[in-house]
Amino acid sequence: MTDATSTVTAAVIAAAVGFVTAMLTTYFSFRNLKLELRANYRSELAKKQIEACEVFWEIFGPTSTTDGEHRIIRDFDTNPTLDIQETDAFIAEFQETFTSRAGLYLSKPTRDKLHQFRDALIKVRNEAKKAPEKCELTRAQADRLKTLRTAARLALREEVGSTNLTVAKSEYKAY
Repeated sequence: MTDATSTVTAAVIAAAVGFVTAMLTTYFSFRNLKLELRANYRSELAKKQIEACEVFWEIFGPTSTTDGEHRIIRDFDTNPTLDIQETDAFIAEFQETFTSRAGLYLSKPTRDKLHQFRDALIKVRNEAKKAPEKCELTRAQADRLKTLRTAARLALREEVGSTNLTVAKSEYKAY
């Protein structure tokens, strides 16, 4: 009887160990799968966020402060001016972009900075309804628009992590 009891005991222990091993393997496999799915989801969101910022970055061309065609603010002489047609076109493109897929993936702080710039442009534009092509800006208005524009563009850079891109020494030494 002792041999039979030992055999049964060994079988029960083996079954229990097998069951516990199977349960632990299932648990850790399921946990790793969840972690992988979360990482993939975050990666997809990050890609979409970067793409959204790139789309917004592209429409900010007319807000540039360098000399050139299609600029909203002209500030190269003593009297800064706002180009009405370019401002209207920028606001329309901004609204169209914001209500597209690109607007869906921006963080609240970035949206706030973009809206502050847009709202300031709309305010100045509405104050200049009588002006057909250009309206003169005060120095304070021009400086405020430039400051808000810079803040909006920096918010886009911060969103994608490109505020101060550098290659780490360890990375370029490897090549």
